[in-house]
Amino acid sequence: MDNLSVGLQGLPDREGITTLDASIMTGDGNCGTVAFVRQVKHPISLARMVMEKTPHVMMVGEGARQFAIAQGFPMEEEVLSPKAAIEYEKWKKTSQYKPIINIENHDTIGMIGIDVEGKLAGSCTTSGLAYKMHGR
Repeated sequence: MDNLSVGLQGLPDREGITTLDASIMTGDGNCGTVAFVRQVKHPISLARMVMEKTPHVMMVGEGARQFAIAQGFPMEEEVLSPKAAIEYEKWKKTSQYKPIINIENHDTIGMIGIDVEGKLAGSCTTSGLAYKMHGR
C-alpha cells in the first residue's frame, strides 16, 4: 500500500498543491519551524536551518522557499504522483471536505531523540490533511 498522506508525493490541498510543515526543538528551548512550504523535499532540514541560521522561530510560504534556495536546497518539481493525481481528480468531482480523523489516516511524523550526552530533541513534519484549504 502506498502512503499518500505525507511528503511531496502525498495528497494535495484543494487547489491541487502539496505544501509541507515541519518543526524542530532542542531540549534547551531552541526551535525552528517552516509552514506552507512548496518544492522542498526535506522540510525538517529547512526548519533546522531556521533554528540554526536565523533569529526567527518560524518562516512560511514564499519567504521560507526563498530562504531554502539561499541555503542551497534544491527545488523539487511540483508534480502530483500518479496515484495522488487520480485521487485528487476523484475528490474534485464532489469537493467534499469531511476528513475522518483517526489513527488510520493521521500520518503526521513525530520524532524524539536523546544523544549520548543526554541532550534531547524533537521534531514533527506533515503535509496536513488531504484537500485542506490552501494556506492552512
